[in-house]
Amino acid sequence: MKIITKVTLCILSIIVLNIIVFNTIVTQSEDQIRMQIEQNFVASSQKSFKNFDLMEKRIARNVSSMLARDKGVIQGFLDNDRLAIIDKTQDVWNELSINDNMIYEIHYFKPLGNSFVNFYNLSKYGQDITAARDDVVTTFRKKKASEHFWICRLFPGIRSTYPIKGKKGKTIGVISVGIHFLRVVYLVCPYR
Repeated sequence: MKIITKVTLCILSIIVLNIIVFNTIVTQSEDQIRMQIEQNFVASSQKSFKNFDLMEKRIARNVSSMLARDKGVIQGFLDNDRLAIIDKTQDVWNELSINDNMIYEIHYFKPLGNSFVNFYNLSKYGQDITAARDDVVTTFRKKKASEHFWICRLFPGIRSTYPIKGKKGKTIGVISVGIHFLRVVYLVCPYR
């Protein structure tokens, strides 16, 4: 009987050891699978975010470029006529901001960074924004458009700053078109 007991104990020990080894392998495999799924999700999310970021920058760039080249806007700058610029921009603002909730900011600046027309608050203008909007100052200085992520006191988001050129290519102003960062969240999760 002692031999049967020893054999039984040996077999039970082998079974228990196999169960432990099997569970360890399965647990490691589950962890590896979970880790791989997480890595794939992060990589996919990063790619999606980059695509959304690129798309939003293109939208902001197209709007800022269109308005910066508008003859009525240019003439409004040359004549120092805020109302002409408001008139030329109002339909774009209404369509893309109010109706589509796409654009959060259309802001025109005089050299080298004084607020001229701000559709976020039309009654406020003339402020020197050079301390708060380095992106606008850089666009004046380099005379080149820029798309970037910017956090100002009103909202974080994508900005496109674009120079407005007058006669002989002289930069007479800058337009900043902004898209709120939450727009990306709304695009990814429309059922908020």
